[in-house]
Formats: sequence, structure tokens, C-alpha cells
Amino acid sequence: MTDAERLMRGFIPSLRESPFRIAPERVHELLAKMGGETWVLEIVDGPANFEAFPTTKEIEGTYAALLSLWAVAASVRVLSVLTQTAAEMNLSQVVITSGGPDSVAIELKNAALALIRNEEFSWEHPHLEPDSAADPSSQDGLTNNLFLAAASFIVLHECGHLVLGHHAYTALMHQQEHEADAWAVSWILDKGARTRAVRNRTLRANRLRTYATRRSPAGIRSDRNPFGI
Repeated sequence: MTDAERLMRGFIPSLRESPFRIAPERVHELLAKMGGETWVLEIVDGPANFEAFPTTKEIEGTYAALLSLWAVAASVRVLSVLTQTAAEMNLSQVVITSGGPDSVAIELKNAALALIRNEEFSWEHPHLEPDSAADPSSQDGLTNNLFLAAASFIVLHECGHLVLGHHAYTALMHQQEHEADAWAVSWILDKGARTRAVRNRTLRANRLRTYATRRSPAGIRSDRNPFGI
């Protein structure tokens, strides 16, 4: 068993609920889009990735992808607390030094990238391990909330590919990715979802996705994946 599976399998039930919980007022509408039954979401071993299969209407992700995303969420959470503290102290800049108490943000970011490059990456941060059972109001719980918000966007992105009838191996790959992104954002924000809480979660999820994508090495999208992240 990889460290990624060991650390992330406890999140799978929450992950499967996440696309419904991010916009709870649209649960029945999303089920209708799925034909009345929830589509299968499986988490397996393999390179960090998520993909949708148009013929079977299934979505598949990997433990490495989940742990990488959690590491990004944890890093962003550390930076958020750090910048908030600096603002309260009227500081105009933040300096993170190697080995300092806040360097954990960089360590987590590096771990996220390492998991993209190698799904069998050994997690060497025992004091920073994910806790799927953390109290929602605790620091770990707040990190989990941020992680699940980002994960819900990714799952909805894959749902978007299926709902929009996208095709694998087409010259319109990049256009389809943008369309799936737009569908996921629209799903979260349209209709009754225009509350401050949902908007804030969406903004955090989009920032996480941008943060992870811009720091991902070329080739993160699997060649066998018609609908990659």
C-alpha cells in the first residue's frame, strides 16, 4: 500500500459527497443530470490524475492526486494564517526562511509536486499527516474543508465532461477543458448557490486549482486520459 492510499482512503466517502455538498440546493438537479443514479467515482492507485469515461459514465481518480491536492490545501492554509497574522501586526511583507516555523508551506508544496511526479512518493511529514476524522473547527478540519472544496470542483469538472457529451481524442481537447471548467463554476454559483459561504469556498477551490496547475510539471495530463484535470 502506498502512503497516498494509507493517508487518503478515509476521505473517500466525503469525496463522493463533495459535488453534492458544495451546492446542496441542486442535489436533485445533479442527480437528474446523472440519469437518476449517482455516477460511479472510484479512487485507485496510479499517477496523480482524475479522468472521466464517457461510455460508462464513470469517474476515476487516484490516491496520489488526492494527497497532492490535500498537500496544496494544507500549504495554502499555512500561508493564509501567516498572511492574516502579518496583516494583524501591520506588517507589509512575509519572509519564509528555510527551516523556519513557516517553511512547512514550502515543504507541503514540494510534496504535492513530488506526488505528481511519482505516485509512490514516501510521505515524510508524520506531524503533518491528513486526518479525515478531524473536528471541522480544528486546524486540520479547516484544511480538510479547503481540500474538499477543491476536490468538489475537480469532480464537477469531470461531471461537466460527461454532461456536455465531450469526446476523447479530439482536436478540441483544450476547448473541452475550458468548457468543463466553466460548467463546474456555473454549477456551483448559479441559482440559489449565491451565498457568501459558497462563493468563498468556490474562490478558495479555484485558487487551489490555479496554484496546483501552475506549479505542475509538463505531462501531468495522462496520455490515456481523455478528460484530465
